Amino acid sequence: MNDVRKLGALLCLLAGCGACGPTGDAPGITAAPDPADDATQTPVDGHSSRDSLDWSGVYSGVTPCADCPGIRTTLTLHGDGSFERTRFYLERSAAPQRQAGQFLWNASGSAITLQEPEGHGQHYKVAENALIHLDRAGKPITGELAGRYVLSKHHRDPAIEGRRWTLVELQGRPLEADAPGSTPSLLLDPEQSLAAESCEPGLHTANHSL
Repeated sequence: MNDVRKLGALLCLLAGCGACGPTGDAPGITAAPDPADDATQTPVDGHSSRDSLDWSGVYSGVTPCADCPGIRTTLTLHGDGSFERTRFYLERSAAPQRQAGQFLWNASGSAITLQEPEGHGQHYKVAENALIHLDRAGKPITGELAGRYVLSKHHRDPAIEGRRWTLVELQGRPLEADAPGSTPSLLLDPEQSLAAESCEPGLHTANHSL
């Protein structure tokens, strides 16, 4: 039953996936000092997020946006220090923003900074199975929306990923093939974290998180 619910949520994403433009920054942010995250500090016991957590992988979430419902973000961190990031500004018409590059750890091994062409890289605190969006100074975001500045790590589910599923129902409505050989299907790609929908007239993909 849980697998069916997961697939249903993914199908809703494919049916209503939107994109939006790069003009909407996050709502007003206030920062609070957090000495534990200071880049000049070194962990007393020698342990840090960098060396004690399984931090490499795919993270995603919808963070606040000033003039749209949210920014759907997918961020992949690799063990060699490289990253890929995709951002969709929901209910806007512009194409999604895609970026790849390198990231750097702070001195304490508790946070990373994405190296961006604009010169000001995005900071994230690295927690267990999560990346926490920090402000431009590398400090925690506070306020009523603070809990939404989190990207959660994807967890692989071999029970449903890497297999092609025949779609028989979408949002409570039965699906029927328009022509022989055009039966709608869904493939969850665990390597790319993509949901690929195959049907006439073509193939559609969207980021998915399990």
